[in-house]
Amino acid sequence: MIMHEKHRLLHLFNEVANENKEHPIMITKEALEMYTQDIDRDLAKLDADYKDYEKKIADYKLRQKEDNLKKEVD
Repeated sequence: MIMHEKHRLLHLFNEVANENKEHPIMITKEALEMYTQDIDRDLAKLDADYKDYEKKIADYKLRQKEDNLKKEVD
């Protein structure tokens, strides 16, 4: 398995290794899969939150535009 050098798990391994002046800790395949599933779940939640906030911003801008048009008419 190849991980990008900025990957969260690789950063964690390097941090532990540097603190203990040891080789990076070894984890089981199951533990790695669990960590990556947690990360994927967090990313999916962040993506959903981002889309939700994009929709809220679009709705807000539409309301602002409608309010401004209403003020112009009045």
